[in-house]
Amino acid sequence: MTALRLAGQCAPAILLLAGTAATAETTLSSDILVDGGVSTNPYGSRQGSAASGTASATLAPTLVMTSPTGSTRINGRITHTQFTRRYNSTTDYTLSGSTAQQISPLASFTLGASYSSRVRDALYPVNDPITGLPDEEDDPIIVDPDAAASYELRTETANASAGLSYTLSPRDTLNFSARATRVTMPPTQSVARGYDSYGGGVSYMRAVSGSTSIGAGVDINKNEFRSGSAGGGTVISPNLIVTTQLAPRLSFNASGGITFSETDVGGVSQTHTSFAGSAGLCYRGERGRFCLNGSRRVSPTSVSGTSTATLFGASYSYKLTPRSNINLNASYSQASSLRNEANRRGKYGRASVTYSRQILERLSGIVSFNYSDTYDSIVPRDPNFSGTVGLRYSLGRIL
Repeated sequence: MTALRLAGQCAPAILLLAGTAATAETTLSSDILVDGGVSTNPYGSRQGSAASGTASATLAPTLVMTSPTGSTRINGRITHTQFTRRYNSTTDYTLSGSTAQQISPLASFTLGASYSSRVRDALYPVNDPITGLPDEEDDPIIVDPDAAASYELRTETANASAGLSYTLSPRDTLNFSARATRVTMPPTQSVARGYDSYGGGVSYMRAVSGSTSIGAGVDINKNEFRSGSAGGGTVISPNLIVTTQLAPRLSFNASGGITFSETDVGGVSQTHTSFAGSAGLCYRGERGRFCLNGSRRVSPTSVSGTSTATLFGASYSYKLTPRSNINLNASYSQASSLRNEANRRGKYGRASVTYSRQILERLSGIVSFNYSDTYDSIVPRDPNFSGTVGLRYSLGRIL
């Protein structure tokens, strides 16, 4: 499937997001980013001298629509990267949108959609396709456990999600969700493969105090691979849920349960039972913010097939002065195949630190250092260290 066709499948969801706020107040703004630096191993090579200088330019427009019933946000991003030696230039594209609307005093809904087309490398985070993009810029980045195994491949990812929340009483809430993910890999290679993942869930939550809610739910997911015997199948996950405000600035949420998965490998059905769950802890201070997320689930991966995936992410941001701030982000993901053959697995980690300082009203300087590596993977790779210095210019409100 071409990038144009895949983007076309995602376009109706993006247009629907815009349509939900057709009568809203609209603002359009954009940032321009340019940077240059050095990368020791941008594609995880194990042969010869892999280092190269890098230069990139990014255009990142943002459309925000607000109305009395909610808000809608659409982000775009185009990044062109040039290497000084050895590697071909690349151009990556991302389009995402989300909306949250109150449709009645008792009911609200959310919609989200995104599309990306990029050549995977160690310069930028390779987001886990199922988790998707972070909700906020400072949220932890969750990386794909098979990220490094698919370096140098142009990967296209489309996501769509929907949620409906209905208030049954002042203490009771019923939630419905649905989602779909499509990952497309080049058909000419054999290591990684594309897949479709779609499903939904329902949960019931009851407030037991002013700061804590508990509940239960069930989630059903279907995974399908478009080539090879990667072990597609159905996953059913009942779980218990708790959300609580531990302190005025500290929140915690967790869910856990048993996952029942049935996979089809070469026409033979296999069943598996395992623990699945997730947890998140977030502190929001006046000048700093720290968040920690972790999860374990059964899900598809491009190289390991249907796998038990364990994913962690942490982020920290702090405003040093009114004009400067620092951001740290670290992620680790691993996947272990459920197939009864040689244990295919992927382990990938990434860490970054970024310092930014406002130079003029719309101009900021940025210095960033990044590290990424793959561990115990089917495709061995050497680590990458990179550093960049750049400028961000805000065009401000265009309309």
